[in-house]
Amino acid sequence: MTAVLPVPPIRNRHRASTWSIYLSTAVCLLTGAPAAVTPIYQAFLSDTAAGRQPVLPDYSYAGYQHGEQPIPAVKGPIFDVTRFGAVPNSKQPAYAAIQRAIDACEAAGGGVVWFPKGVYQVNPAPSDADQPRLRISKSGVVLRGVGSGPDGSVLYMEAEIQPENPNQMWSGRPVLLVAPSDREKAAVLGEVSGAVAMNQRRIPMKTGHTIKPGDRVVLTYKVAGTETEVLNQQIAPHAWLPEWTNGLSFKERHEVERVGPDFILMREVLLTPIKVNQAWTVSSTRYINNVGIENLRFQGNWKEKFVHHQDWRCDSAWRGFVFNYVENSWARNCVFTDMNWPIQVVSSRQCTLAQLTFTGTQGHFGLQCVNSTNILNLAIRDEAGHHHGPSVQNGSSGTVYHGCSWRREGSFDSHGGNSYASLFELGEGGLTLKGVGGSLGSYPHHLHACVVWNHRQTSQSKVPVDFWPETATGWASTFGQPILVGITGQGLDYKNVFLREGDGQFVTPQSLWLAQVQKRLGAIPAYLTGFSGPARP
Repeated sequence: MTAVLPVPPIRNRHRASTWSIYLSTAVCLLTGAPAAVTPIYQAFLSDTAAGRQPVLPDYSYAGYQHGEQPIPAVKGPIFDVTRFGAVPNSKQPAYAAIQRAIDACEAAGGGVVWFPKGVYQVNPAPSDADQPRLRISKSGVVLRGVGSGPDGSVLYMEAEIQPENPNQMWSGRPVLLVAPSDREKAAVLGEVSGAVAMNQRRIPMKTGHTIKPGDRVVLTYKVAGTETEVLNQQIAPHAWLPEWTNGLSFKERHEVERVGPDFILMREVLLTPIKVNQAWTVSSTRYINNVGIENLRFQGNWKEKFVHHQDWRCDSAWRGFVFNYVENSWARNCVFTDMNWPIQVVSSRQCTLAQLTFTGTQGHFGLQCVNSTNILNLAIRDEAGHHHGPSVQNGSSGTVYHGCSWRREGSFDSHGGNSYASLFELGEGGLTLKGVGGSLGSYPHHLHACVVWNHRQTSQSKVPVDFWPETATGWASTFGQPILVGITGQGLDYKNVFLREGDGQFVTPQSLWLAQVQKRLGAIPAYLTGFSGPARP
């Protein structure tokens, strides 16, 4: 049932009229532009050189293999879904045949599940919450089509999937779940013994830890909602409110490079400082890796007017794919049409999502990173105008949204649960904080270093946008340390911003992420110039 075939060409669907290759311009600015470097980046360079903790986190480790390697062009073996019984352009349900192809690919140790041109019915009738759709549960599986246009390879989800709990409007299930089939229960491997500055890799450990080189670990620190004094210290100068019942939770996902009796050295930098007397632990975890989704169109059937939290159909009836406990994996060159929640990345690390477009009817979320570390999102274009813009939630850290666009009157989203060290750069869309959500118990929305860099603001707010109102009661937006650099366009009136530079003009470096990649690696890898984003002046 297998055959080794040539790799089909990658087709970039983005229209040249509104999207352009601009990273080469960013590279020029980083390597030889005469413009003065903005002060906050100058401070990052000087503080790093002097061994001081800078204000800016180091975002350069985001993405597949820390940005040090290109996403691979996997050649095979090839598992053609039509050879497993899928019939394109027919009413015949294709999900069972596609799953057989995925299963065969997994049994062979990996390869390419190939979708010839045509429309494949993956959910032609309403399905129960306990009825499985498509699942990838092992490493090395790549789903690949001939292209993401309507005449390419289309996975058509005609009907909705019932939610796990109709009373939880966000609990609809995706048509494709990428997750290990069994997950070992996390075990504590050791305890951190001292303070560590942000952007450092060496972590002091109490003796007796059982961590080994190559381990994937989770560094965790939790503060209960009743520990008011400690909570106030974490969000100073702001005050903790009693309705924020979930407390604070820091959680970072790392790979261990080297160990000693009283330390570990991580492959990536820590994205928040560890202070003396904080009870950080290091626990075990496991992921699947090198999973890819390429050149496909996910077509839903969400046609109704979106009303936020009206019911589960509005919020989550047509979902695309979920990465859950996935590392060093990717999705690229895909389109998601008439879906009210296309992509979610959960409990994952070091993944790249590139050149993805959301079209059709407005829905709930576009792309959301939850409880994940170092997820790189490149040229994500939300033409559908989903209610929540590019999103982080539940302690995500090191998330980079580069060259992304969202609705004019909306915002990026930090959905509660204490995310930190997020970067939104070279984007286009509203900065109104409309569409910033989350349950009240999970506030504040964002901790330190929510950085918006060289962003074109597209909406005019009638009142100043307040990132932390003095009376932050009820459902007010709460961002502990917003940093706005190089904001252009309409409505540049903000309150409670931690640091603000370059209003009304783009600054140098044009891309903070690429500048930090160049600093760490000595040069920007050539393959990064192949991504496209909104045209720049």
